[in-house]
Amino acid sequence: MKTSVLLYNFTAEENKRWTAALAALPEVRQVIVDKEQYAAPLCELLDGTPAAVSAPYAGAGDFAERMLVMEGVDSMLFDFLLRLCDMITGENVLRAIVTDTNRNWNSIYLHEQLMEEERQVRAWQMQRGDKK
Repeated sequence: MKTSVLLYNFTAEENKRWTAALAALPEVRQVIVDKEQYAAPLCELLDGTPAAVSAPYAGAGDFAERMLVMEGVDSMLFDFLLRLCDMITGENVLRAIVTDTNRNWNSIYLHEQLMEEERQVRAWQMQRGDKK
């Protein structure tokens, strides 16, 4: 399995910072995902297949949140990428690991699932009295 990072909705400056930081890790493939590619399955985006480049997307489901999607990362690289993301953005970013279950999802569906998880976590925190 290749080690890849999919980046969604980062600014041009943030993408430059990602590229500079990941240059020290040649084993990590960086993919900046454009909105036109949201309908393509994650596996195609990760594999760089031509269908991912040409998968047209024009419709409902656009999202503005930054999203970091990782494949083939061990725990040490995972921790590093999360710290790097925090340093680059200074904000909470939606993040996911590609699994056998979500590998064939498209970006829109993955985003919906992550937003639902976020809502559930916030509801749980409010029940507990957390102020986050």
